[in-house]
Amino acid sequence: MSNTAKTGLTIVIIIILVVIGWIWYNNSKSNSLTVNTSTTTAQTQQLATTTQPTSQGPDLSGTGLSVASDVSNSSLQADAAAVDAQMKGLTTDTSNIDAGLSGGTSIPVQQ
Repeated sequence: MSNTAKTGLTIVIIIILVVIGWIWYNNSKSNSLTVNTSTTTAQTQQLATTTQPTSQGPDLSGTGLSVASDVSNSSLQADAAAVDAQMKGLTTDTSNIDAGLSGGTSIPVQQ
């Protein structure tokens, strides 16, 4: 293995250990807390009058996708074509990244 691969693997292992430790710490911390189940009338009234925001759905601008509530055949076909175009772009980007990482020809950036 190259030094870069060893360094990358070491960093991944360290990140995994930190995440496991953080989860373990939070679980042990939450188990030791006591829960206060008493609520006052004012707190109950405040909770009852709180309104939940309405969901606006995902922002589809710039994606080529149609409105989320439109389920017509033409809309679904347009969405499928937009997803295909995005996947082709992703494939191109991935192949460019792979070529760059494997030491293939690179295009210099003008500054």
